[in-house]
Amino acid sequence: ALIPITKSTAQAGVPTVIIVQWAKFDSDAFQFVDLVKSGSICLDVLLNEDDNLTVNGLYIISDMKGFSLKYLKQITPTLSKKVMLLLQSAYPLRLKGVGFLNTLPVHDALINMFTPFFNEKLTKRLTVLTEDKTEKMYEIIPQEVFPDEYGGKAGPISKIYGEYRATLDKYKDWFTDDEQYGADESKRPGKPKTSVDVFGMEDCNGKLNID
Repeated sequence: ALIPITKSTAQAGVPTVIIVQWAKFDSDAFQFVDLVKSGSICLDVLLNEDDNLTVNGLYIISDMKGFSLKYLKQITPTLSKKVMLLLQSAYPLRLKGVGFLNTLPVHDALINMFTPFFNEKLTKRLTVLTEDKTEKMYEIIPQEVFPDEYGGKAGPISKIYGEYRATLDKYKDWFTDDEQYGADESKRPGKPKTSVDVFGMEDCNGKLNID
């Protein structure tokens, strides 16, 4: 599940937080790209609803407890780069940092798929914590803004998520309408950007060549 923490973060004047709870995702029912789409929808809604996101930026916390290794087979270098371009360049927001909680050595493979595409600032703002070091996250994001389940005072996750789903439902028609729009690169002034320009191209050996 994606848990956007907006009210308590706005009150504290800190970045809006999105907690990714991998244990809540059914890896048999959802592909990794489905989760990326869910994240994109979440950000679209927050940009309309949460002024704090624009003012103080975004901090993403990935709770690795319950992470399915099935997703590792679905993540390619191209997909990793797309995700990071989306977060760092496409959206009108500042990504203030990324934190991983409850990590195990096996999770290094996932983290290492994305870190090559971090910009310099984000690389310095990466935090990786094992289960016994979770409280160190409070040095970055104040403890009180977290949900009760993470030792905070923002209320139970069920209430926070319920409020988010209610807000999301209001945008159903908006997202349905948005599906009909796209960019016509042939009309862009100057040289049109292609996927090769952004993501690189495969060499003769079939390996992705990314600058």
